[in-house]
Amino acid sequence: RSLARLDASAIETLQLAAVTGREFRLEALVATGAVDEPDLSNQIDQALTIAVIEPTGVPGQYRFRHAKMQEALLDGLSTGRRASLHGLIAVAAERRWGARTADRASRLALHFGESASLHPEHVPKAIYYSFLAGTQAEAAAGWSEAVRHYARCRELLADAPEAAVREAGVDEADLHILLGRAAK
Repeated sequence: RSLARLDASAIETLQLAAVTGREFRLEALVATGAVDEPDLSNQIDQALTIAVIEPTGVPGQYRFRHAKMQEALLDGLSTGRRASLHGLIAVAAERRWGARTADRASRLALHFGESASLHPEHVPKAIYYSFLAGTQAEAAAGWSEAVRHYARCRELLADAPEAAVREAGVDEADLHILLGRAAK
């Protein structure tokens, strides 16, 4: 009910934020190019007024007050629109993070992976970041997370065109060995 009190542009911005995650930074939303920056302050004020979001204490960073609010915003998106937003977030994040992308492989794997079904050009990056996130999780003894990333990488590889597999630079045999090791 409270979402109905927001104008359409505020809902669109909050949907983008919801796809970003439970917490989000305004600069990340702006970086996607999907937000009208001059209106952003008004949209955030609307959401704060009706307690959809709250500040985290870090300037320019907010979180959804309740996971149910975030879920309601996500439920209002078509599958195609959600995939498109994941793609915008992935491309903007990779550009923003530059040389530090490896540190955020898990986030990039999520966004490129969710976008890959609609954007075939994102398939190689989804494969690459899923593989990288798996190796990082394995190195930190996060076995279940490693298995999850490796399994997603395997799914992506199975459906990917040969050119995307070559571009990703992930060897399928190595992936199966790593997946088996992490699953033990």
